[in-house]
Amino acid sequence: MACRSTLAANRVYPVIETAKPSHIPGIVELAQQWTREYPSLKPDAGRIHEAVRQCVSGAQHFAQVAVEEGRVMGATLALVNNHLWAQRKQAHIVFWVSNIPGEGATMLRNCLAWAEPRRGIRVVGMTPDFEMDPRALLLAERIGLRRNGGAYLWINGA
Repeated sequence: MACRSTLAANRVYPVIETAKPSHIPGIVELAQQWTREYPSLKPDAGRIHEAVRQCVSGAQHFAQVAVEEGRVMGATLALVNNHLWAQRKQAHIVFWVSNIPGEGATMLRNCLAWAEPRRGIRVVGMTPDFEMDPRALLLAERIGLRRNGGAYLWINGA
């Protein structure tokens, strides 16, 4: 599902679409690029690839990419699993990065819009790393996630 036209007035615009298996190498590359900026995370390439594959391949998970000129320039991934305290599910945003201004916000909004009609999903949340850009956290709050301790949560149906 493309969200934008790819060409307008000789400018190439990004296309936001559901991630496909062919996007996995680009998402992994983006994730590795991002984790290099945060050396305290001590990234594991195998775990990164497996998490990306799981999000992209599982129908119950959320995986969306921003593609510009054939390259993955942004991605938002959320893994759905059993909620720790409730009888419903939770979607945990495990990756939210964009190298295109504005597209990260669009993909995060799309993630919440995706979860809203899925009444089986009670909570969408993320636990940001301490080194995360504080502007991104303010953006997450403007979009609808609420800070709750160290997590940012959106409660479905609240």
